[in-house]
Amino acid sequence: MVGTAAFGEPDDPRYARYPHAFVDGGRTGTVPWAGGGGAGARGNEGVGSIQTQVPPTFTASAGPGAGLFSSTITAGTGRLSVTRSWLGVVSGAQGNGRWVSAAAAALINAHETHHVASTRGLYTTHLTPVETRIANPALGRDAGGTAVAAIAAHRAAIGWQPAITAFQAADSAANAPNGTVDTADLAAGWVKNIGAGTVNGVAFTHRTVTSTEAAPPP
Repeated sequence: MVGTAAFGEPDDPRYARYPHAFVDGGRTGTVPWAGGGGAGARGNEGVGSIQTQVPPTFTASAGPGAGLFSSTITAGTGRLSVTRSWLGVVSGAQGNGRWVSAAAAALINAHETHHVASTRGLYTTHLTPVETRIANPALGRDAGGTAVAAIAAHRAAIGWQPAITAFQAADSAANAPNGTVDTADLAAGWVKNIGAGTVNGVAFTHRTVTSTEAAPPP
């Protein structure tokens, strides 16, 4: 298993027309730790990225109210999905002259899951309401006195582009390098490089431990 997806996606018939997917892709592999800042564990997808984005298209028809028009969203449009997955690290010798303690590796990997959780929360805040509105036919019913007015009112009620823009801005602020997730995890205690030395008789150019760990046995 490389990750999880929310219940109802994609087989649940309630969502056959309107995907509602935040996909937690989980850890997809491992890479050597090489000091951080992208040189080691990292996300696979860019911050602010949306993996599926098919804007809604609208069609208007007369009724059902007298003298009114209703707007509907074309099946297969109004689709959104966001995936976040990451590459992690393992403890021990990294094959590049570095050594990482088990606690440091666990902290580094946990940090990547914090990025995923952050994006999931922002998806719920900014994009889930759009999906709910897209799936609500009442928003387009008797929406205007002309076809053009009905579509315009329905489009405004959905609020597709403002929500996309808000999500991307928030995700970038939270999950870009030195964003709020990085800042919070650094403040809570991060890893440190204690320099060259031996670990159980093997020489390394860099040894990485958590900020509260002692040096490993030489």
